[in-house]
Amino acid sequence: LDLGATISCDLVISCDLALQNGALTVQVLDLGATIHSVRVPDKHGVVQEVTLGFDDVKPYCDGRSPYFGCAVGRVANRTANAAF
Repeated sequence: LDLGATISCDLVISCDLALQNGALTVQVLDLGATIHSVRVPDKHGVVQEVTLGFDDVKPYCDGRSPYFGCAVGRVANRTANAAF
């Protein structure tokens, strides 16, 4: 999937993951492991998009994205004033 280029004109690559039966598909961007798309069937079997996000890559790169699809690590803002 060609989503365009980042502000620095680097190519953004997506990795598509899917179950063999097609019941679940996930699209992850190489922008910090951003989850761009998750599609699952509803109770009637109709496959629907269940993520919030953008069609274009620019909002993810220029700061307009409110962390849509971000992959948060285990410390998730728990390092303030940390010391070793």
